[in-house]
Amino acid sequence: LVAIEGMLAGRPVITCTDSGGVTELVSQETGWIAEPTTAALAQAMRELLTLPELAEQRGAAARQRALQVTWDKVIAVLGLTSAPTSRPRPGARPILVLAPFALRPPRFGGANRIFHLYRAWSRHAPVHVLCVAGQNSSQRFAPDLTIEEMATTIQFERHAASWERRLNVSARDVALLDGMQHLPEYRARVQEAVAAASLVVASHPYCLPALPERIAVPLVYDAHNVEHDLKVQLWDGAEELAREHALALVHEAEKQALERAAAVLTVCHGEAERFEALYGIGRLWVNAPNGVDLAHRPFLPQEAKQELRRRLGIQNSLAVFVGSWHTPNVMALDVVLACAAALPKMLFAITGTVCEHPKLRRTPSNVALLGKLKEAELAVLLQAADVGLNPMTLGAGTNLKVLDYAACGAVVLSTPFGVRGLPFTHGLEAWLCPSQAFPESLKLLAENVQLRAQLACAARQVAEGFSWEKIGADSLTRLAQAGVWSCP
Repeated sequence: LVAIEGMLAGRPVITCTDSGGVTELVSQETGWIAEPTTAALAQAMRELLTLPELAEQRGAAARQRALQVTWDKVIAVLGLTSAPTSRPRPGARPILVLAPFALRPPRFGGANRIFHLYRAWSRHAPVHVLCVAGQNSSQRFAPDLTIEEMATTIQFERHAASWERRLNVSARDVALLDGMQHLPEYRARVQEAVAAASLVVASHPYCLPALPERIAVPLVYDAHNVEHDLKVQLWDGAEELAREHALALVHEAEKQALERAAAVLTVCHGEAERFEALYGIGRLWVNAPNGVDLAHRPFLPQEAKQELRRRLGIQNSLAVFVGSWHTPNVMALDVVLACAAALPKMLFAITGTVCEHPKLRRTPSNVALLGKLKEAELAVLLQAADVGLNPMTLGAGTNLKVLDYAACGAVVLSTPFGVRGLPFTHGLEAWLCPSQAFPESLKLLAENVQLRAQLACAARQVAEGFSWEKIGADSLTRLAQAGVWSCP
C-alpha cells in the first residue's frame, strides 16, 4: 500500500528485486528496481537525485500505473457487479431509448455508444433500449438496463435491399425512414413502450417514424453525428436520383428530430454549431461525448508491453487498427497496408468486421487479420500494441477507437481529422500527420521508446476524462437541471 500511495502522489518508487508484490507495480519506467545490496540501493538513490527530469518522467508514469489499481477492477476480475451509485426506486418508469440496429454484442462505434452511455444512465434510472434487429429477444444487462430487440420482416428486408443496390452501401437506416410500414409489430411495441416511459430518447433519427406525432413525455435526440453531412460523404458514388432522394429523407428526419426534441445530446461542441448552421434550429445542447470503458481498458506502460508481447509470441513491434466495415474505415485500410509494406519488420494487427472486406483478401505477410474479438481479447491486443493507427480522412462525430488506444497505452498515430472533437495535440498526447506521412511517422515512433512513453502517459490522462460513467452521470444531471427529466 505504501508503494501505491507514493505512486499516486506522482513519486517514483525505489524497491528491490526480492520485494515480492511491489515488483508487479514498479518497473524501470515507474521507478527503480535494485538488487538487494547497499551499493545497488545507493546507486538508485544517486540516479534519483542527479537526474531530476528522469525522476519526474518516472513519477508521472508511476501515477498512471497506480490509477489502474481500483476496487472496481478487483470486483470485475472476480466476475461480480459493482453497486450503482444511486439505485432507482422500485416501479420507476423507465427511460426508453430507440435504436436502429442490434446491440448484442456491440460491433461498431454507434452500438458501443448506445450500450455504454445508457448502461451508465441505468445506474440512476431504469433504461429500456428497443432495437430494430434480426430476431426477437430481450435481455437484462445490468440491474436496470434491458435491451429488447425486435425482428424485421421479409418485406422490410426487400425494401432495404432495394436501397442498398441503388446506394451501393448498407442502407438499413435510411430504409427505416420510408419503410416503417413494413414493421407493424415494431411500431406497435414502440407505442406501447412510450406509454410506460418517463423519457424517450431517439438514438439517431431513423426510428422517428415509429413514434406517435404527440407523446406525453419529453423527447431527447442523441445525435451521434450530423447525419446529413456524413451521408453526403458516404453516398458520393451512388446513383444520382437515389442519392438525392435518400439525402432528402435524412435531412427531413434530422430536422424533425431537432424540432421535436426538448434537448439534444451532441458528441462535441462543433456538432451543435453545425446543426444550427445547417437547420437554423437552436436547442438545449447537452454535451455527451463518446467515451471509453476504463475498467476494461487498463493502461500498460511501454516496458510491460514488451513483456506481454513476448508472452504472446510476438517478436516485433506491434501496430493495431480497429474498425468495422464502414466506409471511412475501409478507406483507411489503404494507409494501413502502405505502412505494412514500408515497415516489413513491424507486425500490423487489424481487428473488427473490416477484416471481411475484399481489400484484405491478399495482405503482406506482416499483416494479421484477427476479425471480431471479444472485449477481453481486444483489451489484451491494445495493451500489447506500441501504436494505434487512426488514418481517418472521412466521417463525422468522433472516433471511439482513439480513446481505446489512449486508455491502453497504445500511442495514437492519427490524422488531424481523426481526432476532431477530442483534446489531442500533436507531440503531447498523440502524433498527428497527414495519412501519406504515416509510414515515416510510424518508423519514428517504433524507434523512439521514450517518445512513445511520454505520449502514452499523456494520452491516458486524456482518456480518463472520458469515462462512460462520468459522461452518463453528467449528461443525465444536465437534463435533470434543465427540467427535461426528473430523477425517480
